[in-house]
Amino acid sequence: METYKITHDQKMLHHLILHSHDVPTAWGLFDGMTGIMLVLTHYARVHKMPFIEYVSDYLMEQILKNITKTESINFGNGMAGVGWGVEYLIQNGYMKGCGVELTREMDDRIMSVDIRRMTDDTIETGFTGLFHYVIAHIQGAVLQERSAFDSQYLKEWILVLQHRQECFPQNPQWEKMHKMLVKAINGQCSYSLDLSQFVKPMKRAPYNLLGLHKGLAGYMELQLHNNESV
Repeated sequence: METYKITHDQKMLHHLILHSHDVPTAWGLFDGMTGIMLVLTHYARVHKMPFIEYVSDYLMEQILKNITKTESINFGNGMAGVGWGVEYLIQNGYMKGCGVELTREMDDRIMSVDIRRMTDDTIETGFTGLFHYVIAHIQGAVLQERSAFDSQYLKEWILVLQHRQECFPQNPQWEKMHKMLVKAINGQCSYSLDLSQFVKPMKRAPYNLLGLHKGLAGYMELQLHNNESV
């Protein structure tokens, strides 16, 4: 009788699918269901395994149904990260739909927060992470000949970035972000929706953690990215 031997890739995939609901209230991009769903979608397309896309579709339904129940708008584990995930799927051809329509309720909540009073600049919970979503969302809207966010909100972003340039001239990040935003608003931005940019480098598969940022999903995404880069 022939013995079937499971590969390490198959072991990781099975583990990620089986445990994707272990934290049913964690919907976010970095540590929750959104990051897992995006990696499974990417994996399914690269390895031509459409049955995995059924799992991803189910996870997406649950995420969109529940994300507005959270209070957080941040990028790491709140609405901005989920919105970025929606744009990732649409702009990379994994899903059909209108990002502006799908994220309308999330966008209203995000715009209700005064970015002029934000003091946290981190990608996970602060200004920089929110910027990733704003740029991706504007780009997606332009591609579909729609408008993302209202004009007043975008003016506030321009003013805040100009102010940070003046206050921190030694940090080129603010000038770069300002230029990107202006180009995006004018339909000239080329922002890459790449999952691997949010993954911390890992030497081995961390089966005790599942998320994109520093868990098994992230480890698998780095493998996909490295194979595609060869």
